[in-house]
Amino acid sequence: LKDLWSQGFEGAKSPNYGSPNVLIWNENNGNFEAIADADEVPGRGKGFIVYVFDDDDYDQSSGSTGFPKTLFMEGREDTSEISMPLSFTDTETPASDGWNLVGNPWPFPLNWSNLSGWSSTNMDGSYYIWNAAVNAYQSHNGSSGTLPDSFIAPWQGFWVKATDEGASLSLTRELRGNGGVLRKEAPVSQIIFTLDGNGRSNSAVVMFAEGASIEKDPIDTYKLSPLSADYLMLYSVLEDGTALDINTLPVELEESVSVDIDFDGSNLNGEFGLSWNTEVLPDDWTILLRDNQSGEEVNLRNQSEISFTMTELAKVRPDSDQTEEWTAPAHGIIPPKVMKTANGKSSRFTLTISPGSTTNVDESETLPTKFSLGQNYPNPFNPTTTIRYELPITGNVTLEVYDMIGRRVATLVNDVVEAGIHEVQFNGAGLASGVYIYRLAAGNTVLTRKLTLMK
Repeated sequence: LKDLWSQGFEGAKSPNYGSPNVLIWNENNGNFEAIADADEVPGRGKGFIVYVFDDDDYDQSSGSTGFPKTLFMEGREDTSEISMPLSFTDTETPASDGWNLVGNPWPFPLNWSNLSGWSSTNMDGSYYIWNAAVNAYQSHNGSSGTLPDSFIAPWQGFWVKATDEGASLSLTRELRGNGGVLRKEAPVSQIIFTLDGNGRSNSAVVMFAEGASIEKDPIDTYKLSPLSADYLMLYSVLEDGTALDINTLPVELEESVSVDIDFDGSNLNGEFGLSWNTEVLPDDWTILLRDNQSGEEVNLRNQSEISFTMTELAKVRPDSDQTEEWTAPAHGIIPPKVMKTANGKSSRFTLTISPGSTTNVDESETLPTKFSLGQNYPNPFNPTTTIRYELPITGNVTLEVYDMIGRRVATLVNDVVEAGIHEVQFNGAGLASGVYIYRLAAGNTVLTRKLTLMK
């Protein structure tokens, strides 16, 4: 970095003035720290952040300053396997713990989808890269992502997340890629959403894979808060409000699944467009997207985008770095922080995926093996929704709806019902918007779920 302006550490061009502009990440305390001096070199495979100033010598003249800049590397290429012990500090906030800044130590791109080229212990299987061109972190899990592919550029720094103590990551030269994948790969079942507005664009992915779950799993990736004050972020939302960049769901769906989708930005005022691309999804799935503000519901197979107008005031993120009188420039670096929706805030959109049902099959082959109460569809709804339940034997059944303080507001079933798969309609036209509980009692089994009426 000798040709760049440096400041704030021993051996820098300006060692005593200005915020340090070469920083390493300390996972133990969750902060960036300045390097001690210019001779301090991060270990093999470790990443660091450099804030690059326009002026290389801070003489405020034109000369050789400006962008782009070119860095040169000299020395012998390291050909051995590189092991990166990752640290994990448990603060009882899983989304915030275990972030490690590592880097590609070789002068060639790494293909993260080549599973034989890297191994890990107690680590999520995704990586995150800051893309200044789109003012956002982007991620990839080896199969899909908001990054255009699974290649990590030469000497690129990237984030990985440890999930427990004893975490490690090892890289070999088998990861070497040349910008293309030679073998034929199975297509990925996924929906790629893209939000555009005010000159910004951002994407989020809902994909389907073996071994995935409805809750957070190792192949999901978080949505990280941007480093820039000018941003637009699109994400899906877990039940606890945690934002995801890639939300991976089970590929074998037994019942309808609903996913909240929301967005945030520095300027949410004006015209916005939400588009999507559905890839390799089963033909018998029904895929609906509901705008929870307008009530509009669209079938993702019938159209590819919607538009809407926002009238919120632009938000300005306060500058985290307070400058004093000094003779060198300042800047601020934001630690990795997982986005989260505010408590009680409803997501703008709800995606509902419903698997197809088998028909015209002998009843003895389709009888359920256990009692089951499915998630209502659609959810949220206005004013009607469908509730599906399954009975392995014939018997007395009651299906009732209660408000959140325990008052029964509707009885949908109270009769002897034959074994099999059943659906019942619930009309909430006479009820207030809110969350309700529906309860199935059959034999000695009692099952409950929540539904949301939104008018």
